[in-house]
Amino acid sequence: MASFSVRGTAQQATKDSVLVEILLSKGMLKTIQDITLVPSIDITPEGFILLSSSNQFYVLGLGGMLPLSEKMEAPIRSFAETPDNAIMFVQEKKLCFLDSLGKMVKLFGLPDDSMKISAGKEVLYLYGKNNLTGKYVIYILFKRAKYISLLEYPDSITSVLEISGDLFFSSKNKIMLVDIKNKQINELLSLPDENDEILSIDNDYVHGVLYFSTNKAVYRIGNDNQIGLVNNEFGGIVKYDGEGLLVFNPEKSLIVRFKNNSLY
Repeated sequence: MASFSVRGTAQQATKDSVLVEILLSKGMLKTIQDITLVPSIDITPEGFILLSSSNQFYVLGLGGMLPLSEKMEAPIRSFAETPDNAIMFVQEKKLCFLDSLGKMVKLFGLPDDSMKISAGKEVLYLYGKNNLTGKYVIYILFKRAKYISLLEYPDSITSVLEISGDLFFSSKNKIMLVDIKNKQINELLSLPDENDEILSIDNDYVHGVLYFSTNKAVYRIGNDNQIGLVNNEFGGIVKYDGEGLLVFNPEKSLIVRFKNNSLY
């Protein structure tokens, strides 16, 4: 991989907004090539931002968007860096990974082509609709072996996050907490507007803060268990990278970072 570092442009969006770094914008992306990004984001072991179009993986850094894989024929749906630093992804109705040459290797088939993937500390989670039952399912994948069902849920699941052995997932305007041992599901929080769908959740492992987002806003929950507003000018997918909170809006090809000193 080429040697470079992630760098953004600090910019004040409005008088009352906090200072953020713009790491990617639609204008910056078009100077490279006009592509549509998949609504998935992760951080590589080297600290770069991992993104993908429908048919190719990229890393984002000082040199721009650099290809990380060969182009693929079938569309990429969702991806994640695994605990052993491999890139695992969903492509149509199959789970795949990238080999050392950036080529796609198929592992096994999946029940639906809309499934998503999330990495835990030691395992992977697959989630999506099981067309045979009509219910939404979270599966656990152990060491790239065949997956097993963890739980079923009546509504669509938009994000899954493991924190210190606890499992969280978002559905509609709610975040749920799962007791994995007993497979009990408890509601952690819900937004007042039932149509305000929570898209993404992530954990600030430095400060012990849970972040979640909708299309319109980004929120935080600290040790006081109170919901605080981070930003209400735009939303997207959230990812904490150690330096701050990344917010990725794939429709706008926008990635910004709220720095740690602007979050607290």
